[in-house]
Amino acid sequence: MRKLVRVCSVILFLLIFQLNFVDAKKINIRKYNNIRVYIDGQVSIDTQINGASQDYNNVVVDISDISVEIEDNNQKKIYTNFNEQTQQGSVVKKYYKDVDPFSEDAILTVNGKIKSEELNLNVTFSKMYLVEDLLTIIDSIINYDGCNIRITSEEVKNIITYDVVFKTEEGGKFSDGLEYIEHVNIISGEKYPNIPEVISNQNYKFLGWYDEETGLKINEFPSKVTKDLTAVAKWKLIEQEENLDTIETVAIASSDDKNIIVLDNNNLQALDSYTPPRTAVDNNMTLLIVFFIISSTVTIGLGCKILRQD
Repeated sequence: MRKLVRVCSVILFLLIFQLNFVDAKKINIRKYNNIRVYIDGQVSIDTQINGASQDYNNVVVDISDISVEIEDNNQKKIYTNFNEQTQQGSVVKKYYKDVDPFSEDAILTVNGKIKSEELNLNVTFSKMYLVEDLLTIIDSIINYDGCNIRITSEEVKNIITYDVVFKTEEGGKFSDGLEYIEHVNIISGEKYPNIPEVISNQNYKFLGWYDEETGLKINEFPSKVTKDLTAVAKWKLIEQEENLDTIETVAIASSDDKNIIVLDNNNLQALDSYTPPRTAVDNNMTLLIVFFIISSTVTIGLGCKILRQD
């Protein structure tokens, strides 16, 4: 019985603590007045094609022009000129800045530049964070008045490299028989990968390359890699296309619109040799023409006979 009472007491204590913690968070009394940004500049880049390593780089990139935008209570402020506090010999850059107090509901956006002469690299970056996601349990316990932002080496690599993937839908295949071609960790600004050759299956027609994300046709690939892209080869079945283009119905009506002859695409060729039935008007016209010819012949004959008698 005593054990049950103890268990219930512990559960009740935790419940009260949780409720008080939630209420305190809603009140949002706590404010933060400084920001520390840590960026690991030691980057390892393994460029691959379908999992096979093509090139490997292990470099220390240069980080500069750090600024942070703070959005809190529908107000935005941008802080620049961060103080660099990097320890000598460390590849992890450390930046510090005192700022106006902001709450846990704030949104922080870190901006900066990454350069490397070895990689011929010069790019800008922007990363957004929610303050509540940055705070650790230790920060909550010791009531720390600052906010730490850590950008890891892997995140830096993802900022300066991109992936280019080629895929094909049913209707065609790559000339080397692969199901897809995936270029991973291409350094920003490098030459664009060669566009693979695709072969159409029987009765299929190649429509072109399309951006998988947007669904738009890619009329021309760029010369340099500046973003992630998945290009999909699309095809159309020729037989279906031809059937849709040729199936039609032609109606031929008689003069009284009562008798209708319907021809489909199976006998459209017969239209060239089709002769409509003769009507009563057609027959009367024929009789008039014949009568005119006979009358003209008789008149000419009588005229010739009179001239001979004279």
